[in-house]
Amino acid sequence: MPERRDTAGPGAASGEPVVPAAIVAAPDPDAERLLVRRAQLEGQMLDLSSRLADMEQQVRRYEQHQYRALGEVLGECLRLRQEYLGLKAARSGAAG
Repeated sequence: MPERRDTAGPGAASGEPVVPAAIVAAPDPDAERLLVRRAQLEGQMLDLSSRLADMEQQVRRYEQHQYRALGEVLGECLRLRQEYLGLKAARSGAAG
């Protein structure tokens, strides 16, 4: 394999130090558009978060209403069942 030799750049032969090129920041042509889009998305996120909180509150209210209604229905079912079993027991005692 041939031996690799580093080739010296300009100024290396004269002994002058090599100064790195200055980096110049160029404005991003999309920066303003992206900042506007970011602001829009943040606004949408706030709106959606608020709407989600409202929906969750509605669901909780519905669940509470449903549990109250079912509680009344279940209570009535248990009362009727007890009445039915009492009548059934009375009939079986009267039949015997």
